[in-house]
Amino acid sequence: LLGHTGLIYCIAYSSDGIHIASAGADDTVRLWVVNTGELCHTLTGHLSTVYGVSYYPDGHRIASSSEDGTVRVWDPRTGGPLSTLSGHIVGVSSLEYSSTGDYIASGAWDGTVRLWKTGGDLLLGHTEPTLDVAFSPSGSHIVSGGKDRTVRVWSAEFGGEAELVLRGHSDNINGVAYSPSGDQIASCSSDRTIRLWD
Repeated sequence: LLGHTGLIYCIAYSSDGIHIASAGADDTVRLWVVNTGELCHTLTGHLSTVYGVSYYPDGHRIASSSEDGTVRVWDPRTGGPLSTLSGHIVGVSSLEYSSTGDYIASGAWDGTVRLWKTGGDLLLGHTEPTLDVAFSPSGSHIVSGGKDRTVRVWSAEFGGEAELVLRGHSDNINGVAYSPSGDQIASCSSDRTIRLWD
């Protein structure tokens, strides 16, 4: 699929598998038809590199996060903007919708994680940039990882401080994911290891 004019940093499938969204250094989010490679829409509005993209569970909304400090929500059917979530004071490196669509979690370069439902609750703990966030399958918890070499687990309902801080990596944590059952977390790092956590 060709069309981006800069590095591509993120990609996500719609829940029905018909579309994918991609985004990157050209400050755009692009929507594609998987089977044909057709470009459906180019979403513009971010003022800088887009590092994260996530589909709402029913596929009727897309969220994106950018170095411009915003999270934007889009209508994938029209390509139009729906809302802009502001609250991060630096670039937003990652984001994800919860499995129920009730929340968006976003991680930023200042080490903060925000939980968006009504007010963008601020989850503090990372001491360096947060590089990835993910929801548990039930949507009850968020896991984050970052340059401070920690994996942190948060309550989506109560926010506040992290319930667990997992240490073991010796370099940046670039990605985190929950297992489908929700009883394990995987993290990958620039230290060239993948760790599995109970």
